[in-house]
Amino acid sequence: MIRVFARSFLPLTVCALLVLAVDAEDGHAIEGGRFWYTYTKGTNCADKKQVDPINVVFYGRDATAGRTDAFVDKYMGWGDATDSGTQGFLTPRCRLAVHQRADGSTRETRNHVRLRQRERRKGARRHFTVGDAHHEDLSGRGPFNGCGIRGKHAVSEGSVREPSSNGSGFDQGRELMANRWEARGRRVTKPFKGNTHAFEQCDGDFAGSDGRVAYMTIPDRR
Repeated sequence: MIRVFARSFLPLTVCALLVLAVDAEDGHAIEGGRFWYTYTKGTNCADKKQVDPINVVFYGRDATAGRTDAFVDKYMGWGDATDSGTQGFLTPRCRLAVHQRADGSTRETRNHVRLRQRERRKGARRHFTVGDAHHEDLSGRGPFNGCGIRGKHAVSEGSVREPSSNGSGFDQGRELMANRWEARGRRVTKPFKGNTHAFEQCDGDFAGSDGRVAYMTIPDRR
């Protein structure tokens, strides 16, 4: 009986994996789930319109978007970057990023994060604000490339399938923020969420996350 079960189970498993692979390639079962990505502005967070993996989560009784933004300024020293292109977040409704921080301008290679507060469930005692921390290069100045004549930001390459020696721009951004939070004595954990889908950048490279998300505490108000 065991041998018969094993022989019948294997084809079903293979078929299931093939179906999942097809769905993921088609964008209907994106790695990690749609909750863990940002979306192109103006698309109402539609499927197949994902842009960045969400890789940082700030939480606490007072971890509102505004207070989290203030702590990113305090801990990271990053300036306001709301002049940068915004993206949609599932909160669970589709909402645009309210706050952005970066250590350089839109015309420089820099580290950058967009922040959006999740809608708190009734009775919940914590707020959650999520972001897409990343390192991005000012790439491709010229008329014959995808980044345009003036150049655009492209997240530094690297993905699970094609890893970079320094980690992708998304992994670099997450680790930079996590390290600063830990240096301030804050609690940081990095559970695996599986949002590893890689996205083509304007310079032709692909960038994605290794699927880990840094959860970081925001201190309560005194």
